[in-house]
Amino acid sequence: MIGLKEKTKSKTMSDFRYKLGDKPLDGYTIQHGAGRGGFGEVYYALSDSGREVALKAIQTNEQIELRGVSQCMNLKSPHLISVFDVQHNRENKPFVVMEYVSGPSLQQLLEESPGGLGTQKSAFFLREIGKGLTYLHDAGVVHRDLKPGNIYYDNGYVKIGDYGLSKAMSASAHSAQTVTVGTVHYMAPEIGQGKYDRSIDIYAMGVMLYEMLTGTVPFFGSSPAEVLMKHLSSEPDLSSIEEPFRTTIRRAMAKDPADRFQSVQEMVESIFGSEHIRNSVAEYSTDDLDAMAKRVAERAGLKNDGEKGQIPMQAAIPVAHMPQAVQEQPKRMPPPPPQHAPIQEDQLRVAYPYVSPCKRMWAMLLSFGWFFGFSGLHRLYTGKIFTGLLWFFTYGLFGIGQFIDVILIVTGKFTDSHDKRLVVWESFDELKYVAHGQTPGIDTAAKVVAHKTADAVSQFPKSRLRRFLAGIASIFVTLLAASFLFGAITVGGMVAFEVPEMVQAGLPFPGLGEMMVSVFGDENWTVLAHGMGKFAIIGGLSMAALTVLFHRRRTSLVHCGRAVAGIAGVALALMVLDIGTPIDWPTISHYFAVENSGEAFNHFFLGVSEMHVVLACAMMVGSLTAIAWPHREKKPALAKKDDDALAA
Repeated sequence: MIGLKEKTKSKTMSDFRYKLGDKPLDGYTIQHGAGRGGFGEVYYALSDSGREVALKAIQTNEQIELRGVSQCMNLKSPHLISVFDVQHNRENKPFVVMEYVSGPSLQQLLEESPGGLGTQKSAFFLREIGKGLTYLHDAGVVHRDLKPGNIYYDNGYVKIGDYGLSKAMSASAHSAQTVTVGTVHYMAPEIGQGKYDRSIDIYAMGVMLYEMLTGTVPFFGSSPAEVLMKHLSSEPDLSSIEEPFRTTIRRAMAKDPADRFQSVQEMVESIFGSEHIRNSVAEYSTDDLDAMAKRVAERAGLKNDGEKGQIPMQAAIPVAHMPQAVQEQPKRMPPPPPQHAPIQEDQLRVAYPYVSPCKRMWAMLLSFGWFFGFSGLHRLYTGKIFTGLLWFFTYGLFGIGQFIDVILIVTGKFTDSHDKRLVVWESFDELKYVAHGQTPGIDTAAKVVAHKTADAVSQFPKSRLRRFLAGIASIFVTLLAASFLFGAITVGGMVAFEVPEMVQAGLPFPGLGEMMVSVFGDENWTVLAHGMGKFAIIGGLSMAALTVLFHRRRTSLVHCGRAVAGIAGVALALMVLDIGTPIDWPTISHYFAVENSGEAFNHFFLGVSEMHVVLACAMMVGSLTAIAWPHREKKPALAKKDDDALAA
């Protein structure tokens, strides 16, 4: 037995930075390491006056951790693990001084009872957890990482710990504090959209109540992504759970936060509204819990320097990074399904509600109909009947609108008539790879939608009327900007190829020049026409820029700047074209008059500089691409962590 103790000690203690007797912070002496998390290490320590404390040495993400701790610094409740102070040592390293909990976690108690705790203990824990969680919510703080490993039983009290991910409810979902939230088996469906209010804690309470009654979590799978998908699409199996627990869990774990309990107290009352539950818990003695705690302590004593009764203090070990957090699998769950367990297409559609059923491959192929005179077929395919017909009769809004649509399809930004993005290339089976934690063949746009960070529609749902009016306004502004841009390009081409001089020379119809002289009243009307043309170009491009900026005023500066740079590039391309086309129209007109068209065309091409024309065309294509390039919204830190986790 001694050998076993020493072996265990060497494995646990050697990994910690500080050892027995070290004083990394003035006034506190390390006794042994208690736990390690994404933010740092936790130690059982004694103050110089002999007080037992948990000392957390923060090593990463200091600002995030300290901000979460600061929100709970002055909270005082017997159902919360107290945070005493935050101090810095001589190397300016931060340490959090907290209450030391000698009792086991709910996770350890569940491991003692693989079949669950039973209705009496489960109701007791629900009520006691509810007291601490209600206190947190009333203080304006949402925990965001409720799970059995963060709930502790200590001398008759149930305490909530781990404030590393706590967050003020009023804080923006895109604030600097936002990091990966919670553990995958207790994660509410809306967390992927960056929504953090008390409803996510209530959802986690429902999962924990299920686990306390059955001994296992409601959803499990072969990969974190599969578990996340089940939270989004599947309902928990409640057939073996009796009332009123069944109804309470079903409501607490509702997919829509609006359908859940609106407060923790309401959830607790739904259980204790039953008389037999009230009477059972009222008669309940914690002696058996104390006995379970003692057994856990005796086992844990072999893992902590051979000192019985010293339980690792895990209350302050936060989940800092998704790759580490989502891999945490409950020890009591049934064997996971095979790696490629079948997932039905209807499940995928529910799991990814912002993915259009239309396929990008077909939209791309139909867009090529523009080359054969059939524009807008891709819009008709996605249900956009009005704009599809408009594209058909205007030749894809003179090709510009068609060009923009192709870019949107390529980048996965094109939407159907229900504002759902065309992400799937050929088949919904592609999303099964994401569900299994794999990513072959799935492009960036697909992963963004699959991780619930698709676009503003997923976070701010609009009514059908508002969406229709917003769509009409967007189309109108887009057409207006395209009209200004197309008009400026057309006039610029006419000025560059000296169309007034061509008309004055008698092309394409003799006598047209004399008519223009009579209209302008001046034989030098071509100079005036060139001046008017340049004014029209400047005015058209300026109005296009103003219209585009108005349309994109709520987007990023990069998106607006890219459009302005693209319009400036169009102007520069027209200037290059003008320099490279000094055409001798009188000579060309003469050869047409003597019916020598071959020599006429020869003189035309001699007056055109191929290098300037190719350069101008390249600049024009690049500029239009910059203008049409869709806005790429900056994803919150949570979504980035999700991408990294699923890619891993």
